[in-house]
Amino acid sequence: LTQAMIDMMKKDPSIEQIVGEPGFFGGQTYPLVRSNTWTRSDYGPVWIPKKGATLKLTLENLPIYERPIRNYEHNDLQVRDGKIYINGKETDSYTFKMDYYMMLGDNRDKSADSRYWGFVPEDHIVGKPMFVFLSLDKDKGLFDGKIRFNRMFRSVDSGQMENSLLPGDRLWVDKWSFRWGNRNPKYRDVLVFELPEIAQTQSGVTEIAIARCIGLPGDTIKSTGNKLFVNHKPVAQPPLILEAYLSPDSLEHRVN
Repeated sequence: LTQAMIDMMKKDPSIEQIVGEPGFFGGQTYPLVRSNTWTRSDYGPVWIPKKGATLKLTLENLPIYERPIRNYEHNDLQVRDGKIYINGKETDSYTFKMDYYMMLGDNRDKSADSRYWGFVPEDHIVGKPMFVFLSLDKDKGLFDGKIRFNRMFRSVDSGQMENSLLPGDRLWVDKWSFRWGNRNPKYRDVLVFELPEIAQTQSGVTEIAIARCIGLPGDTIKSTGNKLFVNHKPVAQPPLILEAYLSPDSLEHRVN
């Protein structure tokens, strides 16, 4: 809701209270700093790091890129007296060692994705889901429809994901092409990936998620209202169907 809409709702006597959404879906967006004014519906513009590309660093853009520099590429990054130090040396630039991607759930209004935990590094990509090899309904018994036979071997289509995925689906994932076959993610690919550490729980188990790739290395992404811009050009978006999966209990992957 915009502030104008909220003000209008407050004037409605039938509305007793307006409560902001909690957690991922209503919390602060990435980067998690007080100066960040981006929202999930008005996000960016943000440049996605690309392997070999050199970025000029400032105190203003550092919060966006400090996680890739420090956590994913394992550098000692510090700010002292208003100056940036990487591995003990003062610098105003950084050359990235990996490619990064931005992921978005098809149901953008109910999806925890890159707007909340930032870029996904290339070494976190697991692969591309191919088909459902087993589907279990947790609310039913073994002899009462627990196994959803009508979903077995259903393909996961990158173009149209309506009813392609449900909680309890076990997916066959093409892991080979990405890890050893030199296949790079493409725009609009539906991908399985390890959640960035910022989104991991305390369970000690590496959690996985599935979402659509909407930003490639070197792209500049901006989301305004219901429009998505890639490199300053509006792009067609998928229908609002699927929210990003975040539970390891409802999504399992197998290697092709």
